Amino acid sequence: MNSRLNTRRCIWNSDTVEKPYLRVHQTGSTSIVDVVRHRTAITRRDLSQPVQVLVSHRILTQADTVFDYGCGQGDDVAALAANGFQAHGWDPHYAPDGLRRPADVVNLGFVLNVIEDRHERAETLTAAYRFAKRALCVAVMPLGKYSFGALRPHGDGYLTARGTFQKYFAQQELRDFIAETLGDAPVAFAPGIFVVFRDKDLEQEVLFRRQVRDITRHSGWHSPERPSRTVNARPELVERIGAELQMLWAAIVDRGRVLDTEEVPSALRERLRAANVSIGRATDLCLSDSVNRDGLAAAATARKEDLLIHLALTLFPGAPRYTTLARSIQRDLRVFFGSHATGMQEANALLFSVGKPEVVRQAVSAAVEAGLGGMRDAATFRFYAPALNRLGAVLRVLVGCAGVLRGGTEGADFIDIKLDGRRLTFFACKDATARLPICAERTRVDLTRLRVSVDQPEGMVLYLKARFLPRDAPGLADQLAFDRKLAAAGIADNEGRGPGYAELREMLKSYRATKGPIGQGDQK
Repeated sequence: MNSRLNTRRCIWNSDTVEKPYLRVHQTGSTSIVDVVRHRTAITRRDLSQPVQVLVSHRILTQADTVFDYGCGQGDDVAALAANGFQAHGWDPHYAPDGLRRPADVVNLGFVLNVIEDRHERAETLTAAYRFAKRALCVAVMPLGKYSFGALRPHGDGYLTARGTFQKYFAQQELRDFIAETLGDAPVAFAPGIFVVFRDKDLEQEVLFRRQVRDITRHSGWHSPERPSRTVNARPELVERIGAELQMLWAAIVDRGRVLDTEEVPSALRERLRAANVSIGRATDLCLSDSVNRDGLAAAATARKEDLLIHLALTLFPGAPRYTTLARSIQRDLRVFFGSHATGMQEANALLFSVGKPEVVRQAVSAAVEAGLGGMRDAATFRFYAPALNRLGAVLRVLVGCAGVLRGGTEGADFIDIKLDGRRLTFFACKDATARLPICAERTRVDLTRLRVSVDQPEGMVLYLKARFLPRDAPGLADQLAFDRKLAAAGIADNEGRGPGYAELREMLKSYRATKGPIGQGDQK
């Protein structure tokens, strides 16, 4: 099979690109198989998920260039360009004459999963990485989110009825493939989406931003009721540069501190310069209102805790090591801790405290009291993973340490923490919004032994979902009512133990036949 692949495959890193399909002719009893790669390209109305990740995490900004390597029909490139981004793309079928030149950020979105030869996947990944100045985003079809019922096994993937090939990757499998091929550890952002950073300052900034606590912060700039005597602001000036003050205040709150001149976005600096207003004066105008000052104090407290957690996680074995800290983080250390040494000392104390079971139990009690999760059994706290950054520092560090071993916390829908603080379990579900989520992948992490194990439990149902959702989760009352009916029917016990999905379906059919439905959408 490999010899036929080598004579007909599309070489994605070649200057002369062949047609992107593979045709295997019948020899003896072997049937004809056509793999038509370009048919996997779809028309998009919105940005693809990997590009959304790049934009939302500020890995890609309008100041950066972006190259979509294997752009398909080019919808991402068109959408980015229409919104002020410097985007270009290339595709061996749809855009063979597209520009192939280095860019700050390269997107390799849903390309590797349509290549049926592992060696060529590695070649393609390596070729795309060569074009990346700052970061490469790799996205594939993740294992566990799709059904294989109508697919035909082929190599390490499947053939579809349309003649296309799909390889579905487990998260750890994709992480290992990228790391082994490129010699650099990727960062997970979602199931099937990783980013490899050449720019380590950018990597630090992004990793730090991901740990920011979800709190309500004052993001708007409030005009003072009357001019401040110390600032002597003219009302007409405040009105004239109101938009610029909004932008500056958002940047200040994001940092939790007053910005150095070079930290102010260049576009904003230009706008203030055109208005003949210095950055210092604009900052004073923002801080002349007591509501803003209170908002900045709250943001500073949260930013300091976020930074402390970030530093603590850098001390955990296996965490990325940087020869120097990003300049913005160095400034944060000076402002919030006085020095790098003091910040690291406090971070070390926080990391050490996480290893104490009594500290973990207290943190779990606080989380349960705050309505951010619940006890699955007497020794296990379970919570909804998107609520992670709302937890206290101890639990965030504990999960972060497990994430270092797992390769990030992304892709998990629910997380279990043992009260001894030594073992955690990450659950990735086929549909976490369902009333009865089905586990697609389970990752167990042992922090004492520094071990990770991954499996795909067949038909594992996560029962009593309402108990583990945040108190303010949408639809919580309906989920709680459903869970109570499920328990009353004897399907799940008080600790969430119950039958697998196949047996559950039969039980639900029998229950509905005799007593009626448990709830609307009870199998969703």
